[in-house]
Amino acid sequence: RNYLFGRLLAVADFAEKVTYNPVADRKRVTNAQRSMTKFMLKPATIWTDLRKRLIPYLRKISFYRRERIINPLLNEITDMFNIEDFNDTKLSPLFFLGYDSQMMDLRQKWYKAKEEEEKEARAAAKEAERLRKQKEKEEKERRKREAGPSWIQRKIDSLTKEIFSDDDMK
Repeated sequence: RNYLFGRLLAVADFAEKVTYNPVADRKRVTNAQRSMTKFMLKPATIWTDLRKRLIPYLRKISFYRRERIINPLLNEITDMFNIEDFNDTKLSPLFFLGYDSQMMDLRQKWYKAKEEEEKEARAAAKEAERLRKQKEKEEKERRKREAGPSWIQRKIDSLTKEIFSDDDMK
């Protein structure tokens, strides 16, 4: 129970923190950090409040990371609770173990997801470039067909008619 509440708080803290500007907001304290003492005294009540306050921050996180990392973790951790354990009984220091372990795990998952997103973006850009070149080539060929024979071909045809009579061509 203590460990699980620690994990929940870590996810909330991390999810809010990653939306901050690293330069402008470096001294900014998250709602989770600000509520940590109260959270230890009344975890279920404070978690309900924190979860509501987390919504605008979750909207700022990319869909990919929100739906592959943050929301599944929140659901997974919440699902591990026994209903009777989700209450306001004071937390023990084991709470910090859950918090720190989850924070470390989140950092690893987050940067792995960032690498995957960048890899997918590069692949998509490469595919878009390939399609652009293909479309360009097709457009060039279409214009060629619509334009008919080139000026050089028309000149050759004209000279051929001048040099050879219609009887010679048959």
